[in-house]
Amino acid sequence: MEANTKEVGREHAIILHKLQGCIHVNDLVRLYFPYYQNVKYAKEAFFKLIEDTPGMLAELQQNGYVAKNTMYTPKVTTVITRYWGMPDAVAMLQTS
Repeated sequence: MEANTKEVGREHAIILHKLQGCIHVNDLVRLYFPYYQNVKYAKEAFFKLIEDTPGMLAELQQNGYVAKNTMYTPKVTTVITRYWGMPDAVAMLQTS
């Protein structure tokens, strides 16, 4: 059981590290939409939520966001987490 706890802690540390640096859009999408089996549909939901969140798209664009980018910079990731909060996996890490 202890080994499993260490592995989960390691995975969360990796996720947190990725959020502090550049992160691939698919990795970020999976963090926010982990219940989608297909990343294509998760990305559709991700981009739709960006459009539906008032003021978010404009602020993302001011920070270098372009929908076709495959990597997001820390500035873009910061805007996303400010609007939506941390993904659940990362939030759990910060509270433990």
